[in-house]
Amino acid sequence: MAINSTPLDQLKSFLNQLFQFDSQDLDFGVYKILHYKKKEIANFIDQLLVDKVKAELQTLSADEARQVQELIVEFEKDDIIKGWLEADESEKKTLEKFGKDKINHYQELQAKATESSVSVETENQIYNHLTLFFSRYYDKGDFISKRRFGKNEKYVVPYNGEETHFHWANQDQYYIKSSETFNHYAFKVQTADSNLVVNFKLHNAQLEQGNVKAEETNFFMLSDKSPEIKEKDDSDLQFVLANKQPDVNEKEITIYFEYRPLGDDEKKKVKGNSKQDTLDEIAFDFLKKEFGTNPIFANLWKEQEGKPLLLKKLQHYTRKNKHDFFIHKNLKGFLERELDYYIKSELVNVDDLYVTDIDSHFDRLKHNLKTIKVFKSIADAIIDFVSQIEDFQKKLWEKKKFVLSTEWVITIDRLVEYVGEETAKPILEEAINNEKQVNEWKELFGVTDIGKEGERRRLPIDTKHFSTDFKYNLLSVVSDGRDIEAASNGLVVESDNYQGLNLIRDKFSQKINTIYIDPPYNSGGNDFLYKDKFRNSSWLTMIADRMPIARDLMAQDGLFFTSIDDKDPKNKVTHRLSTLLEAEFGPENYIENVIWVKNTTHNDAKTFSHNHEYIQAYTKDKNAAIQEHETFRRAKPGYVEVKELIQKLNKDYPTLDKISEELRILYREQEKNYKAEVEALGLEWNKETKRNNPWKGIRSYKYAEYRDASGKWVTQKDAKKKKANIHVYASADASWPNSSTLTKDHKDDNSPEFRFYKPQHPVTGKPCPHPSRGWLWSYESERKAMSFKKMNDQHMIHFGEDENTVPRLKKHLNTVTTDVSKSVISDFTDGEKELANIVGVRGTFPNPKPTTVVRNLLALSSKKTGYILDFFAGSGTTAQSTFQLNDVAERSMSFIIQDMAQNVHRTILPRIKKIAYTFDWKDGKPKDGSMNGLGVFFKYQRLEQYEEALENIAFNASEDAVQKALEFEQYIPKYFLEFETKGSQSLVNTAAMQNPWDYKLKVWDGFTYDTEQAVDLVETFNYLIGLHMQKCITKEVNGKKYQFIYGHNNANKSILVVWRSVKDWSVDDFKADAAALKSELKGFEYDLLYINDQAHIEGYQPIEEVFKNKMLS
Repeated sequence: MAINSTPLDQLKSFLNQLFQFDSQDLDFGVYKILHYKKKEIANFIDQLLVDKVKAELQTLSADEARQVQELIVEFEKDDIIKGWLEADESEKKTLEKFGKDKINHYQELQAKATESSVSVETENQIYNHLTLFFSRYYDKGDFISKRRFGKNEKYVVPYNGEETHFHWANQDQYYIKSSETFNHYAFKVQTADSNLVVNFKLHNAQLEQGNVKAEETNFFMLSDKSPEIKEKDDSDLQFVLANKQPDVNEKEITIYFEYRPLGDDEKKKVKGNSKQDTLDEIAFDFLKKEFGTNPIFANLWKEQEGKPLLLKKLQHYTRKNKHDFFIHKNLKGFLERELDYYIKSELVNVDDLYVTDIDSHFDRLKHNLKTIKVFKSIADAIIDFVSQIEDFQKKLWEKKKFVLSTEWVITIDRLVEYVGEETAKPILEEAINNEKQVNEWKELFGVTDIGKEGERRRLPIDTKHFSTDFKYNLLSVVSDGRDIEAASNGLVVESDNYQGLNLIRDKFSQKINTIYIDPPYNSGGNDFLYKDKFRNSSWLTMIADRMPIARDLMAQDGLFFTSIDDKDPKNKVTHRLSTLLEAEFGPENYIENVIWVKNTTHNDAKTFSHNHEYIQAYTKDKNAAIQEHETFRRAKPGYVEVKELIQKLNKDYPTLDKISEELRILYREQEKNYKAEVEALGLEWNKETKRNNPWKGIRSYKYAEYRDASGKWVTQKDAKKKKANIHVYASADASWPNSSTLTKDHKDDNSPEFRFYKPQHPVTGKPCPHPSRGWLWSYESERKAMSFKKMNDQHMIHFGEDENTVPRLKKHLNTVTTDVSKSVISDFTDGEKELANIVGVRGTFPNPKPTTVVRNLLALSSKKTGYILDFFAGSGTTAQSTFQLNDVAERSMSFIIQDMAQNVHRTILPRIKKIAYTFDWKDGKPKDGSMNGLGVFFKYQRLEQYEEALENIAFNASEDAVQKALEFEQYIPKYFLEFETKGSQSLVNTAAMQNPWDYKLKVWDGFTYDTEQAVDLVETFNYLIGLHMQKCITKEVNGKKYQFIYGHNNANKSILVVWRSVKDWSVDDFKADAAALKSELKGFEYDLLYINDQAHIEGYQPIEEVFKNKMLS
């Protein structure tokens, strides 16, 4: 800005900065919308700041002021005026008699000139105050809620008199950033023979914590890691779009960046107010020097809109990730309250209250009030305008999002189970002849012979590889004999988790039994993108936005767990999170702050080795949760592992000796690992540390036998024939508990209560010794009371090898599966190694949690069926843990997990498919050819995102309507966005819903928003009305496609939704439709009926208005 710029210039410059009119690189989000209306907005600002201010101050224009000054000069040449100006008071009176009119006119001109001078000063004062007021709160695309308290830059927080109060700077805003294009940004450039894909990827910077101050600004800068050039790997695609296949001939370059504060040496080289621009230019110059002569990169150096393409993309990447972190939930109310305070503290002078009789005092007071009135009028108009923009963004953020695509995955064994072999046969034939599907099977499972029925029973069929007709046929045949949702194992949602939670809210309200999340730890790394100087506030806002929806989704006795840790020793996030959760759930619903001890000892630590994390636990209603006795009880340490071993062995029906040997091997291996862990902690392996082995309570379970489903004992020989199950047990003392309570009858061998009998050994036939205190039961009893004989008949007595051992009671493992939960858990499982064995490579996801930890948390709920939710799904640990829980604890829990595209396609979906195939993996392959998974049936969906909603905003009002609207003074500041965009696709264009399978949005394809894709209106509507889909039947009626969705809502109302394309239908078509509907609806019983478009059926509700109201409400 020029040094001599006027206050008006400064204000205009600030408003241009606010609306980013001077930066073409911010061609995304709301800036793209504002640039589209730049001319109208600029005209509005000019009229508001110049014409309206002058009109309200009655200020002369520049031409009028010049004319007045010229007249004054002319008057001062007149002899009468000249004499009057030079005369004393008595001479003036004489001259005024002769030239009264001329002198009066001259005085009026002088007054106008003086008033004009004062008005110009007042005008500049108003401009200065406007700039000062709005710049207090605006910062790079965001209005920060800094509530002023005094002139000395003191602040105040909203407070209602509580004993303690928790507040952060962005508490009344939404955090809207996504890390998707923060960690990985890509674009395509044409080359001579194909395309070049350019990736910007973040690489973790290794900085000494002591060299970085908490308030320092982060910048994007080139990493020391060299750029990589390779052939494009289509397996790395983040986005899977319908009918869009990758170009396998593409070349790819990956350029690595770091996001961190400048080091001391870098600060000396990079100076000024535009440090990021400087760093972008440094990166560009380096890359051009390195690759400028390579013809593949030629188009990167060509200018586009006045800049080389690569520099333009660099600035787009860095600026997009430095702007627009928040949307204010009530910007108008906040700014209006702050404006009132600003006027009272900055413009109203308390000294003016001391009234004097001097006329100048009242003139000054009148002038000040007029100034304040004009200032407030202009400020109110600007507040209306910026609030309109903010509220429009808020509307797009809060609206429920479209389901862009839905795909289903079902393993072959589940398909056959659900529909029968005959019905499944044509589906399987199409699957095994689908090249893409077969290639996926080979890649994931190493399957070589698809033709072998035994090898393919756990293979998953993914509908993304097939036509929509295949998908709808699959759902129709499954619907024929199954409740689709009841049969489904889970749901994967590809989305920002706020949008994901918001969409499923109506459907799953009060349905979630357990929530486990592993959010970013706000450690300052690449896991969380925050606004500079608002690191903790950004993070708290992100968490806080999601918690009310999560709590609403929980059942009354639902459990909530979140992992957290203070990875940055200077930033204690655990207590901040704890305070936030306490505010959300209430202190009365706090359960525990569990300490998870890990095997991460750091011998080079300067103080303590940090080898633990925290798991904070809450309930929605603690009183409801504790009603179930088994809630909060954990599986006995080792129980799960023993159960897994037994299930693995059971299919081969080994000998009992073999089972006992396998148990001994398991216990020895655990003790070996535990010993290594103890010694790694610097402790000695002695009696005390041995006693602390968490498996000490389960090692006595070393015997095995076979029993059938009813619990009846089965011989080893008959086990396979009777499909018996292995039961593991320990031998327990069967003696009378206290010798002092023995009675005379207990010792009398003639008494039926005699307890010192000697039972016969079942093999040797000789008598066995009795316990020293006698037996717990009499030998026989005619009453219902238990006796030794009854216990022995049920094979509940364990005899030794011969008659020399006192017989003992069999204590089966499945009767003592749980212990009381403890607030400190030790689990040294390596989650990264576990994940690497499944997916085949390390480093696909940073710091994945081990399933052993998560599974044990999920097991604390006593529910046998229900839902488990994780809206920070990461690598998919919660989904796998749910499978394992269902397997070992014989439950039927379904998972709902949410994450962004990169994690979903690269890690989560392959992991679920693999675990459904087998639980045992080594280096990405089934261990020893195992196929012991449970199979799976689930769906995964991609949702519209906030940025896509913005991209689909269209200004579609007619030119005549706009021109007429512009005549209204309040149109631009208050109404233009709502009026001109109301027919946009992302805001529900009901006219475009005539063909429900062809409603299209522009979507992000990993590079641009240029790809149009038909969205899934059917699944979107299911969520909007809270429909649990039981049947999805697609059929042709009279040559036209119909889809019948049948299910129920949470109020147990049966619902039928009918979809068909009515585009270009004639009157005859609608008549035929009426007959078809009348016939088809006879097959359903329903309480509510929805049909798209018009229909000649009584009692139905048109879908379109319900759709729009629920999506935008």
